[in-house]
Amino acid sequence: MRAITPDTVALFSEVNNLKWIEGDHANSPLAIYCGVDFELKELNLIPDQLWMEKLKNNQCTRDDIAAAMLQYNNVISEIRMVLKVVKQQ
Repeated sequence: MRAITPDTVALFSEVNNLKWIEGDHANSPLAIYCGVDFELKELNLIPDQLWMEKLKNNQCTRDDIAAAMLQYNNVISEIRMVLKVVKQQ
């Protein structure tokens, strides 16, 4: 099982796919392959309970959590995303 992350969702954006193709990047243009187009409208990262407690007790800041999530696993317990389907006219 794999988590669906904002980076995964970005693979299904035609705008991103075209930029990657133009820039000769190695990212998979899944939106083009699958004939879909999504736009990430909202993103909310919910820290794990341990990190939420640290934040509430002023033992860390939101910037500390942002840095930790790039270095460690289990910092973020939930990712909430709102996507928009982009339809061609």
